[in-house]
Amino acid sequence: MTEDLLSEHASILSAELVDTIRRMGIDSRYITFSNAPAFLTGRERTMVLDGTATTLAVTALRRCLESAPTGRGELGLLIGVTNTQARLLPGLAPEMVAEAADLLPSSVLAVNMQGQGCSAMQKAVEVAGWYLACNPDKLVAVVASEANSVYAPRVDQEHYASFREIGEGHIGGDWMAELQKTGAMLQNFLFGDGASCLLLGCEETATEFGAMRHLTNLQPDDQELVRIDGGGSLAPQVGADGRPSFFMEPATLLSGPSYVVGVAQELVTGGLLDGRALDELSPLLMHTGSRKLLDAVCRELGIPRESAAVRPAYDTLRKYGNLSSASIGFMLSEGRFEPGVGLMAGFGGGFSATAGVLRFH
Repeated sequence: MTEDLLSEHASILSAELVDTIRRMGIDSRYITFSNAPAFLTGRERTMVLDGTATTLAVTALRRCLESAPTGRGELGLLIGVTNTQARLLPGLAPEMVAEAADLLPSSVLAVNMQGQGCSAMQKAVEVAGWYLACNPDKLVAVVASEANSVYAPRVDQEHYASFREIGEGHIGGDWMAELQKTGAMLQNFLFGDGASCLLLGCEETATEFGAMRHLTNLQPDDQELVRIDGGGSLAPQVGADGRPSFFMEPATLLSGPSYVVGVAQELVTGGLLDGRALDELSPLLMHTGSRKLLDAVCRELGIPRESAAVRPAYDTLRKYGNLSSASIGFMLSEGRFEPGVGLMAGFGGGFSATAGVLRFH
């Protein structure tokens, strides 16, 4: 997908920017519309959708429930986690109940956790724990599903330069506008689509979720770092191309890692990591914001980026891109972890971060 998009964009990207894209650490992604190169460059005017956050979620839920051991109990709570819901109402969880009526009882408690950023799955796991404390004979399905690609901005036919070229004045003009333009265009190469499902209960399993810690908006203006404008009650209208606009401010590269360090340190100082320091934890499952963000988080935590502890995060980014709230679910699904204590951490829109303890038995 990356090379296909580069071929379509080649005439409007500087050689240095092409090199930057190839070093983003993303080899492949799944996206939910089949004509992405032609649509994003304006050759085709209509997006050809092959799926939505709802269809991805239903597929993940079905695979999870159909492969689960029998006799574990009845599903009592379904939490639908997404930032890219197909519709504002009824939202992801009720749509899953409707589309998987053969698997889900109509009595299931269906809860939407929408628009809560890239750490929302971890927050949903904590909510599931509260429910299970009151209903120990029930099960909870946490489904995180994202169709990020449909928010990628269409590019104009002007020239795009790298951040270094812009910063050194090689292009002239309004450098801040050029930075924002290039940053928005890079979304075409960053985000992937996908869904993951966790089935949680009170019985002992190979993976145990422990204490969580959260941070939200250390500074009031942090709420603007990652946002989707248009489509809400403040501005029901959407952009000129008929879609809401996604924004990730450059300051996210500085703020995101500091939030992760903050919540991780709260787990350390609270004595919640079984006496371990952060560099003694494995795995460290971190949201796949981008390669630069992963590198920055590793640097702030004092973890070498070549460490086996962080390999699942880099591997998930390489294979699937930035999956927003679904990323850590992919790591848990695909990983094979040795017994021990680990950490999961995510940050994003809100602006918010959550870190939680993982124990593998």
